[in-house]
Amino acid sequence: MQAIKPVDYSSQLFFLSEQCQEKLDRLDPRLAECVRIAQAISDIQLLVVEGKRTKSAHEEFFKKGVTNDPTNSVHFYGLAVDIVPVIEGRLTLEHDTFMDVVDVMHHAAVETELKIQWGGAPQVPDIRYPEKFWEDYCIDFIDAQRLAKRRPFLELHHFEVSPDD
Repeated sequence: MQAIKPVDYSSQLFFLSEQCQEKLDRLDPRLAECVRIAQAISDIQLLVVEGKRTKSAHEEFFKKGVTNDPTNSVHFYGLAVDIVPVIEGRLTLEHDTFMDVVDVMHHAAVETELKIQWGGAPQVPDIRYPEKFWEDYCIDFIDAQRLAKRRPFLELHHFEVSPDD
């Protein structure tokens, strides 16, 4: 594994809160650094809403329909993070703002040389080398799910270390 290059934070607009930092401290250090770099280069505030998760918390999420698999999650191992954008102090759940988040995570993944999968396009094993727009990947996934007669479940907030990294 190659050493992570230093990032120039001098022009950084937003910083992760102490609570977000605490969540990152429980993650795989490569993923945590990726999120820190993403925030450093982002022109919007990022909020880490979930990092490493307990099995009991996961079971509750499943009961509420927040997750698909009741027994397993990469969150258990600190290999996944859920991030939402905050603009003017408001959580923004609009699609376009998540495209900004995946874009900065893409650049941070390139910088850290970390293979990351994004929940908005789970069919793409590595967001470092996109061949088209993020929106097109989302549409491709939705179309594939519909063809397979399955309900599309996009997790625009979710990023995880690729299984083969």
